[in-house]
Amino acid sequence: MPPNHLKIKVGDGGIPAHLIKRCQEYLESNPVDFTPYAQRHLEQMKDLHDRIRRKAIDDVSAKDQVVNIVMQLKSNGSMFHYQLISMISDVMLRYLENVTVLNEDYTDIMLMYNRILEIILNKRLNGNGGREGYALTQELHNACLRYYTKYNVQR
Repeated sequence: MPPNHLKIKVGDGGIPAHLIKRCQEYLESNPVDFTPYAQRHLEQMKDLHDRIRRKAIDDVSAKDQVVNIVMQLKSNGSMFHYQLISMISDVMLRYLENVTVLNEDYTDIMLMYNRILEIILNKRLNGNGGREGYALTQELHNACLRYYTKYNVQR
């Protein structure tokens, strides 16, 4: 059996259970306010929305930037007790995977995504948001379905 050079460099073992438990406890009682962080991302989305509408940015760069912002919100939402932001962002990411043309309807869905996140943050809808959260998620999902139908997008 050939030597495993990576294992030789890093060694055996794993993360001790007490450290994992401490990290989990910290995450569950995370005192950091996610709102200012999320609002900065929403401002970036608004700026991108305007630049896309004015054709002041190429489609590939714009889409990459939008995906990056949505991924940041999705990955951090749950960690800061905003699972609904992660759920909404997941719907948006699936939509972004299927869209190739950045037209007015695309920017309208971007704007809708932003408005939904503003509602979540302003109402402080922590967790999954209950019935309101489900309704917001469904509205975005339905808008995406209408877009797919209108532009015959294969998913």
